[in-house]
Amino acid sequence: KNTVYYSSNGEGNDSTQDPSHQMSVDLGIRQQGVLQRVADIGEEVEWVRNGLRKNYTPHALFCDTTTQTFATVTVAYPITFNTNEMVHGLTHDTTANTSKIYIDEDGMYKITFRACVEVGTNNDHLNIWIRKNGVDVANSNTAVQLTIATTEAVMTDFCVCDFIKGDYFELVANSQDGANATIKATAVQTTPAVPVTPSIRLSVHKISDL
Repeated sequence: KNTVYYSSNGEGNDSTQDPSHQMSVDLGIRQQGVLQRVADIGEEVEWVRNGLRKNYTPHALFCDTTTQTFATVTVAYPITFNTNEMVHGLTHDTTANTSKIYIDEDGMYKITFRACVEVGTNNDHLNIWIRKNGVDVANSNTAVQLTIATTEAVMTDFCVCDFIKGDYFELVANSQDGANATIKATAVQTTPAVPVTPSIRLSVHKISDL
């Protein structure tokens, strides 16, 4: 029985040829298979990397460890943030334009804040609301009234806003009835040890696509 060997160019050769030719063809095929598998593994690794990069819903937590004063009743003050506790899928600079939170992915976002507030005069109202791309967001204000000056309270609320990539938002504050309302930070305390109390914390979570 004759056996036909095939060379790499597809030509048939009869069994009288040196059988080592078949071995070289087999090795060539195996080498091509190994190289293809290496290429496949490279693609798979890249897929995994891309999956890991996107294996999250955009979310972030910011805070500010300084006391911020809102001195003039006729001025709306953007609230600044000096600390990024975690940031995924959003952008915030702690050294420039520190009031602005930039959106990196289209969607509906839940914005929640908690502020430690103190007023400078009796019966003062402190307002905090959301400003999107420089425009006040309708119905986003939260107000608290403190009847006695230097009284402290915690102010908290949330709002849901739609954004597209490249949008930014800010929290804005105003002392409605008297000067020098503040959001107040408290330094580390001892006996017992107590961590810093930020003047404000802000969390942002994407909750759905548009």
